[in-house]
Amino acid sequence: MDNNSERTRKEILDEMVETNQKLGLYDEPYDGWDLIFAEIEGSLHSELPIRVKNWLRNKFYSPVKK
Repeated sequence: MDNNSERTRKEILDEMVETNQKLGLYDEPYDGWDLIFAEIEGSLHSELPIRVKNWLRNKFYSPVKK
């Protein structure tokens, strides 16, 4: 994969995270990760590998309502 397609993927994911933050998806005490992953997978039209999901769950705190 060349650098242009990698940069584009990163920009897309960053934009999705920013949009989700504006929508408040990270602020609710539900199974937040499942909804976040569903949003990402729906936008990318492919599933995230389970190791990526597990890494995110372990690396970052679960989304909670403020």
